[in-house]
Amino acid sequence: MLFGALMVIKARSMQGIFGKVNWAEANLRGGTTSFYKMLGIVIAVVGILIATSLIQSVVLKLLTPLFKGLG
Repeated sequence: MLFGALMVIKARSMQGIFGKVNWAEANLRGGTTSFYKMLGIVIAVVGILIATSLIQSVVLKLLTPLFKGLG
């Protein structure tokens, strides 16, 4: 969760450390900076879900429709 927040706050520093993402530069309006910010938000949300023990419920809700016909 903390790493995700730092990625959002320090997106330009992350770009300096990890470099540019070519896909993000070609497809996102904000380029690599926006990519690192979005990735940071996803990491922070997953961290919150893990900390509150809601991750299992969310994963089951998302994946149950994919495997419904197999059983």
